[in-house]
Amino acid sequence: MKNRLISVAVAALSAMTLASPAAAQTEKGDVSFGYQFINLSADGDSQSLPAGWFVDMSGNLNRMLAIAAHVGGNYKSVTESAAFGGASASATADIKLYEFMGGVRMSSRANPTVVPFGHFLAGATYGSGSFSGSGSFAGQTFALSGADSRTNFAILAGGGANIGMTSAVGIRFGVDYLRIFSDEGANAFRFGAGVNFKF
Repeated sequence: MKNRLISVAVAALSAMTLASPAAAQTEKGDVSFGYQFINLSADGDSQSLPAGWFVDMSGNLNRMLAIAAHVGGNYKSVTESAAFGGASASATADIKLYEFMGGVRMSSRANPTVVPFGHFLAGATYGSGSFSGSGSFAGQTFALSGADSRTNFAILAGGGANIGMTSAVGIRFGVDYLRIFSDEGANAFRFGAGVNFKF
């Protein structure tokens, strides 16, 4: 009986010793920031928003599951002008889209250097658009302008990978589908790349 207890104690101690390095490899969380590109489709029209940024944060509940938050913004400005005979006109439109999302993220840590992940986030998007135009015809000039903004419920689903460069710093790539529940409905695809910091 005594020998059996000693064997069990040795086995338990060995298991704890082997498990400690694996536990130490799991960080408490991470933060990423960088560039994102969004292609937005609504009402049969598609617009790319090439200027963008994002910040992601997550806190690990265990080796696989984390609570995640995402904030991002994209922008586009378009200017058009035309002239015909004695008439001329020009117009400028500005589009902005922001996401504020939170949810869960699942990661696979079989390889500590390359950690693929998938996530499902929900929250809100804030979109705004404004335009201004001016022109002249037969010696007369005119100008017009307008703006609109909306906040809508949205979901984001996708994934990517964190690639470690050191034990604390790496790079992140991700591709996501964004669904915006507006009156007309809108779909977007997001590509992001940036720097990842573990803590």
